[in-house]
Amino acid sequence: YKTAEPGLIFWSRMTKYSPSNYVGYPIITTNPCGEVPLEDGGACCLGSINLSMMVKNGYTPQAELDWELLRETIFHIVRFLDNVVSWNEYLHPLEKQRKAGKETRRIGIGVMGIADMFN
Repeated sequence: YKTAEPGLIFWSRMTKYSPSNYVGYPIITTNPCGEVPLEDGGACCLGSINLSMMVKNGYTPQAELDWELLRETIFHIVRFLDNVVSWNEYLHPLEKQRKAGKETRRIGIGVMGIADMFN
């Protein structure tokens, strides 16, 4: 609790609203860090966006978020992670991992540098 670990997961809500239910892959676990709910054999493909790099005129009264750069970065990271999922389709050691990876195509995008962005 004092260090933010372990996290708190609302399992019933997470499993109820998971889109994986629609393709026959109900959630049964999370990845080791707990941020990605996974189906049997599922794999997570994660990337992060450094928000501190999205600021124009930093540390000035004219500082602002570069919305166009953020939009382009999101587009490219989604494309990149989707390519990683395709690349890994045949590299998973178990058949159920290969099948789940191919059919669910899970990706996750996190953010870092938010405190620096606000500075």
